[in-house]
Amino acid sequence: MKFALAGLGKQNGWTVELDEIIDTELYGISIHNIQFSFQIYGFPLGRVLEFQRFLRTRDTDQVFVFHTESSGRVEFAEHDKLMFLRLLQQTSFGTNLVEIAIASTECDYLAAAIQEAVKDAESTG
Repeated sequence: MKFALAGLGKQNGWTVELDEIIDTELYGISIHNIQFSFQIYGFPLGRVLEFQRFLRTRDTDQVFVFHTESSGRVEFAEHDKLMFLRLLQQTSFGTNLVEIAIASTECDYLAAAIQEAVKDAESTG
């Protein structure tokens, strides 16, 4: 598969890169800040817009499932004034979990970086 950078957004320490998967209508997203890097591929651009809306209108104890594959699930959950990035994988022995806490105040910066990346992708696409 071939990939091309479709959009780039930066805001207050957050960097969001959108990659177009060539000859498909699917994208990948890379999210970076000083605390972590996260990358996932294989979803339509509209999913990124839904994620951005979730970040801007988050409510306590809401969960946004960003992506699901047979190997696991990526979700973001708002709880106790924190946003959690969760990577879950079911196994025959239980659930493997990676959970990263993000201060809720950072969600607006991440949403702004996503908006910038989407705008960049739409202007070049």
